[in-house]
Amino acid sequence: MREMTSSSHDQELISTEQLARFLGVSVNTIYAWRHRGEGPPAYRVGRHNRFKPQEVLAWLEGRRNAIGSPAGSQCGPREEVSP
Repeated sequence: MREMTSSSHDQELISTEQLARFLGVSVNTIYAWRHRGEGPPAYRVGRHNRFKPQEVLAWLEGRRNAIGSPAGSQCGPREEVSP
C-alpha cells in the first residue's frame, strides 16, 4: 500500500484491511466503528467497504485532542455546573 497522504489521488480507494493497518487497529475495530457510526466515511463497493484516504485523514484530524486533554473532551473553557 502506498503511504496515505493528503496528496493521494482522489479516485484511489483503500480496503478495510489497509485502513486497519494504517491506523494500527484490528479489522474488527473498523467494523465496530462502522456499526456504531463512529468510523471514517466509507463507500460500499459490492460487498466491501472502501475508504478515500483524504477522507480518512480528515476524520482522523477531527479526532485530534489537545495535549493533556482527556479523550473526547472539547478544547476551551468549561462551564461551571451548580449542584
